[in-house]
Amino acid sequence: MADSPEGGAARRPGAWRRAWSEHPAVIIAALITAIGALAAAVVQGVNWMERKQDDDSRAQPSVHSSPPAPTPPPQQTSSTPSPPPARAPSDADRAGPAPRWRGPVTLPLSLNVPSDVGAELDGKGPGRLAGVDDDLRGDYSTTPAVLVMSGRAAETGRDLDALDAPTCEASLPPLPGAPPAISAYREGTYCFATSSGGVGAFSITSPPALSDIPDALTVQVVLWE
Repeated sequence: MADSPEGGAARRPGAWRRAWSEHPAVIIAALITAIGALAAAVVQGVNWMERKQDDDSRAQPSVHSSPPAPTPPPQQTSSTPSPPPARAPSDADRAGPAPRWRGPVTLPLSLNVPSDVGAELDGKGPGRLAGVDDDLRGDYSTTPAVLVMSGRAAETGRDLDALDAPTCEASLPPLPGAPPAISAYREGTYCFATSSGGVGAFSITSPPALSDIPDALTVQVVLWE
């Protein structure tokens, strides 16, 4: 007679108990293996899901990415010109004021006596001959010479163009004396003071020959204020 379903179900618990009582180690090992396989499958499934989510997040642009920074507008260049650099003082600046006048001056000569007129240099027309308050006068008492009527004169070793007012003024004696007679045969340059206190310089560049009896001397003059 075949077993009924109820009878089979009743015998299965008995079979499990008999197997457990006879082979407990084998059953435990089989359970552990099954549980480990199930756990491994779960871990693999979780890892697969995480990788898929990570790939999807990299493929899609982030909605939180910052917009590009706006380009600043170009700065406008100021139209105001920069001031020019300060100019270093030149030799002309350091030399003092420019000459007020320069040119030749002709001094009359009278044989054996000083001339009774000379060149007036303080006015607007330097070189005008005057008998009073003149500044340079010719003298032919013994040899042709130039008289400095203010009594203040000094020889300088410089050329006329290399002199300036401060240099000349510093070389002059502070107090006047007798008008010095500067020989026309001495080629040189001399600083002098005018009768009104101005400063000038003159040079004798063409002395007369010793055999000549000149009636005038010409000197080159520079005048400062």
